[in-house]
Amino acid sequence: MTMVGGMAGMMFKQLGWIVTITIVTSAVAAITITPMLSSKMLKLESKRKKPGRFSHERIVVPWLDKLDAFYVKTLDWCLHHRKTVIFGASGLFVFSLILAGIFLKTEFMPMADQGQVTMQIELPAGTRVDETVKIARKIDAYIEENFPEKSLVSTSAGSYDEAGFAALFTNSGPNIINITLALVTSSERERSDVEIADIMRSHLETYPEIVKFTCVAGEGGMAMSSNTVDVEIFGYDFEQTTALANEIAEKVKKIEGARDVTISREKSKPELRILLDQEKCPKTG
Repeated sequence: MTMVGGMAGMMFKQLGWIVTITIVTSAVAAITITPMLSSKMLKLESKRKKPGRFSHERIVVPWLDKLDAFYVKTLDWCLHHRKTVIFGASGLFVFSLILAGIFLKTEFMPMADQGQVTMQIELPAGTRVDETVKIARKIDAYIEENFPEKSLVSTSAGSYDEAGFAALFTNSGPNIINITLALVTSSERERSDVEIADIMRSHLETYPEIVKFTCVAGEGGMAMSSNTVDVEIFGYDFEQTTALANEIAEKVKKIEGARDVTISREKSKPELRILLDQEKCPKTG
C-alpha cells in the first residue's frame, strides 16, 4: 500500500505506513524488550510450596483444564460426524445470508448529512425576470415558515452569467432560480438534510410555473450536474433522441425511490426570424 500510486495511493498510503511502522516496532520489541522483561518479571515458583487459597493454580488452572477437555471432546465429535458438521455449517451460512439480505441494508458510498440543500428551478423559456423573482420570493417564504432548522438561505433569481466562474457549477438565466439552504448542525435538529430535501420536492411539484427542478441534499455545485444513475443516449437525429430521452425519463419516474429525474438536453428556445422584402428594401450604390 505504501508504493501504490494514483487515487488509491492518496487514500491508503498513510494507512500502509502506519501498519508498517507498527509491525516493525512490534517485531523489535518481541526480539529485544519482551525476553528481557520476561527474565526479570517471570519467576518460577517452587513446586514444594503449597499453593495459596486464591492462587492461579486453584482458580485459573481448573477452568483451563475443563476448557481443554471440552475442546477435545468437541473436536473428537466433529471428526466422527463430518457430514453433519459440513452440512450444518453450510446451512448456517446460507441462513445468515438470507437474514442479512432481509435485515441489513447496504450502500456502496452512504451519503453523510452535510447540513445543506441545494435547489435549481427552471421556469418556462422566455419568462421575465420579475416573474422569476416572484416565484423565488414565494419559495423563500415557504422555507422561512416551515424550516426552523435553517441557518442561512441564499437565493439567486433571474441572473445571467454564462461567462462567469459560477457558470461552471450552476446554470443561470432569466428563468432560472438557484437556492442554497444551509442548516444548523445535525445535533441541533431532528430532521436530516435528505428529509428536508424530500419535503421541498413535494412543495416544488405544486407550482405549475416550474418546468423542471433538482433538489439535492448535500453540497451543491458539481452535485447539481451529476446523479446517482446516468443514462446516456447517442444518435444522429436530435428529435428522435429527445423523444427517446423523454420516454425513458417517464419510465424512470415510475420507479420507486427515483428522484430528480432530469434530461441534460435543454429544450429548444423560441427564436425570432426577420425576413426582409428585397423588393421594398432601398437599393444602395
